[in-house]
Amino acid sequence: MKDQNHFSYHHKDLKGFGCPIGSHLRRANPRDAFEDDPEKAIKFVKKNRILRRGRGYGKAVEGALANKIDQVLNSQEEDKGRGLHFLCFNTHLSRQFELIQAQWLCNPKFLGAYEDVDPVVGHHELFKDAKMGEAEKFNTFTEPSHQVRKKYDTIPRFITVKGGAYFFTPGINAIKFLANL
Repeated sequence: MKDQNHFSYHHKDLKGFGCPIGSHLRRANPRDAFEDDPEKAIKFVKKNRILRRGRGYGKAVEGALANKIDQVLNSQEEDKGRGLHFLCFNTHLSRQFELIQAQWLCNPKFLGAYEDVDPVVGHHELFKDAKMGEAEKFNTFTEPSHQVRKKYDTIPRFITVKGGAYFFTPGINAIKFLANL
């Protein structure tokens, strides 16, 4: 169980046949999949890594509904405040959280993709210009294959952001300083 998070992509699954390149797992932590040099890629990804946790709230989906995604998405049952709090810690907002969000999760060209964004948290509509006039839709997901890739159209939006905030915590040195006042 301990070693389930210690894996890489470069040598065993570079083309994404086992874990698709556009999947949330790969986009959120591409590990050694960047560049031709896996060691260099790991250094880059580690530099941008964040500590993340999700905390659910509200009544969980139960019974037959939990096993059928279509029924969950089309359900007329009110969710009554069901959701997930996403929390993360990092030391440099633009180099870590914001880079992961903009360049890895919401980038339709990530690691050679053509028009896919993260199927779970990606923005399915990105605006073409600064005036925010016409939106370009990115709601597809491509599954690589040895012969013919499979493309899923009209991936539904799973996440609706209700709010967000940046909170700052003092570092160890600041805490030691405050403790000695």
